[in-house]
Amino acid sequence: MAMFNQLFANVLTACVSLAISIGVSQGAEWQSFFKQEDRASVNVYTHLQQVAYQALDQRLERLGQVKTPQLIKSYQQQHRESMVKGLGGFPERSPLNSRQVGVLEVG
Repeated sequence: MAMFNQLFANVLTACVSLAISIGVSQGAEWQSFFKQEDRASVNVYTHLQQVAYQALDQRLERLGQVKTPQLIKSYQQQHRESMVKGLGGFPERSPLNSRQVGVLEVG
């Protein structure tokens, strides 16, 4: 996965560099390739992409430090707690109280 992320980043960098160099050689800013109304969405996308890459780098750094079974269990527990917190917690357990509402006859 890390190799794919690095390859994707390299290809993206090459494409952006090419677009910038074409724009500079023609005396235009790189954003001039986009219509005025599309520039804001390009800037938002670029910002979100940078945030995502930073989060991936932090994740890879944390995973690189996990080397023992105890650290793995601790990492899993922290990750689980973070996910549950992000979901707003789980509802309280209650009886299922299932009931049969019909029969499906096959064949």
